[in-house]
Amino acid sequence: MGAIWICPDKDRGLKHIFAQIDGAPRVVFYAQKEEFSVAEARELIAAAYVSSDKEKFLIASAIGYNANAQNALLKLLEEPPRNITVYLLAAKKSTFLATVRSRLPLYVIDAPRAPSERLIDFANLDLQAIYEFVKVSGRLERDRAKRLVEEAFDYFTAIKPVKPRLRKRTLDAIDRGFKMLGLNSGAINAILPILLLLLECKESAKTSA
Repeated sequence: MGAIWICPDKDRGLKHIFAQIDGAPRVVFYAQKEEFSVAEARELIAAAYVSSDKEKFLIASAIGYNANAQNALLKLLEEPPRNITVYLLAAKKSTFLATVRSRLPLYVIDAPRAPSERLIDFANLDLQAIYEFVKVSGRLERDRAKRLVEEAFDYFTAIKPVKPRLRKRTLDAIDRGFKMLGLNSGAINAILPILLLLLECKESAKTSA
């Protein structure tokens, strides 16, 4: 059988694949190309049909895969010889034809996120902190804004107790914030209502304690 591996970082993707097969099997074909061509496809197929009693891995890593090369692999991917596993690695799922994707399971290896500066110290949330956020919110990228909403939700779940009506309002605001960011709304419109409600939750929890 085999698999398609998707990873935006080629070196990390290859490292992950080799970690998966470390030990028993051996790699008998390995191509790392800008463009996986028909010639590479023929080499891979030829390597696959060299009989062996041991499990063998054939690995191809490329930025692009020629359409004719992919078509040439279809029979091998559908009915691989015994003990043969084929791994195809690329940065994007769209690199592969639908006919190739239908024959192999597809796994995504996400690139690690770089540590990001914490824009809000939720433990010390107050009006001043919210004001400071408002000043920088216009420069906030959408992905970072979404992570901030996720951080807000994590903080909210730790606040106890929260009155049922206030809890519902806050959860609704968080859900609305995610949806607004998905529609490319500005971070300030999506996140400010959440921060104000979190501050209200925090103050309410203090009085209820």
